[in-house]
Amino acid sequence: MAELRLRAYQEEALEAFERHNLLVVLPTNTGKTIIAAEAIQRVLREATPGKHKAVFLAPTRALVEQQGDVLRSYLGRDEWSEEDPSGTVVVVSGTPPPSKCYAACDLVVSTPAIFLTALIHADIRMEQIAVLVLDEGHHCAKRDVYATIMRRFYRAAPATARPRVLTLTAMPIKSHIPQAPAACGEWPRPVTYTL
Repeated sequence: MAELRLRAYQEEALEAFERHNLLVVLPTNTGKTIIAAEAIQRVLREATPGKHKAVFLAPTRALVEQQGDVLRSYLGRDEWSEEDPSGTVVVVSGTPPPSKCYAACDLVVSTPAIFLTALIHADIRMEQIAVLVLDEGHHCAKRDVYATIMRRFYRAAPATARPRVLTLTAMPIKSHIPQAPAACGEWPRPVTYTL
């Protein structure tokens, strides 16, 4: 696990996330992924059997690969592969993996479209997930795949079985902000941290 000293605003965001789902709005290169990695680490440390997975979604293949590298490094985990199934992280940016990888891994880093397919095929269930991270959360509006996941699977799960949701964005688009909470779950007002 990488040794990293968190900044005060990162600790503040993590403290807020302990109390409720959270939308974090911070500029690019200010450590939003580190907030997510630390949140994942804390939630998985307290995870219970049956609800022990973390899912990190990013809208593009390039971001999935980039964020997967950061998360594996920060969390000190190996990537799952059919050749080495001992890894606990699966990074899915292209072809969907075999369904057995979802059972073997406790962290899934994926595009929303591939994750939606896994949910539809019941390779993973929302009830198994302890924390769901939506990177580039300003996409969570109207008919976006993020919004589809939240409407069809998050809201369909019993309230007590839903994962905690951490959403990250650098640039909320004003027209999206009023729609995001309605489309993506029960969030408080967006929290903007000014550096």
